[in-house]
Amino acid sequence: CLICGNAGKPNTDGNGSYLIETEAQLKWFAAQVNLAQNSSAKAVLAKDITVASWTPIGNAATSTFNGTLDGNGHTVTIDSMANNSADYAGLVGYLGNFGTVCNIKVAGKVTGNNYVGGVVGYCAGELQNVMNAANVSGTSNVGGIAGYLKGNKTNTNLGNTGMVIATDGKPGGLVGTMNVDYIVNNGFSTTQGVCGTVQGGYTFRNCYDTVGT
Repeated sequence: CLICGNAGKPNTDGNGSYLIETEAQLKWFAAQVNLAQNSSAKAVLAKDITVASWTPIGNAATSTFNGTLDGNGHTVTIDSMANNSADYAGLVGYLGNFGTVCNIKVAGKVTGNNYVGGVVGYCAGELQNVMNAANVSGTSNVGGIAGYLKGNKTNTNLGNTGMVIATDGKPGGLVGTMNVDYIVNNGFSTTQGVCGTVQGGYTFRNCYDTVGT
């Protein structure tokens, strides 16, 4: 059992963050958020990790992730998703208002339905120093970094080199849909325009794409 036993349970550092070194430990951490409702859990990656049959951290609007995931400069490669037609698909599915994802790269492939992003499917939190090289595909609200950004936050140093496909709607290299006063500082995409759709107030600073160049 991922939440009732110690199988896969990682050690913690002096700040109470789980130190993640293996696929089993990363899946254990996701289960803490999704099944044990420990939405404010914190994790730091200690190694590059490859995962298969991946269920995102914060995989529904009722189990959002409001903690911190610090990649510590490491890469998570997603070989496959547990459900290729689910909403809120990404390394993190739904990042809540108090959540942060930072210093991480995602590779491999991410597939889903609505709210699909390489790093985060639906983002109401903060993203700092994140990179996506995964191929991302979904139906709507699909982006290389985040499928959907909503809220009054500032995100800094975002990059995408993965292919992004949306079958209904316009995909974005960084963001599929951007809504309500989000700020993105320093971002680039080599495969799509920076943002697919914008709604409400938004600001892009030092952001560019190389599509067609």
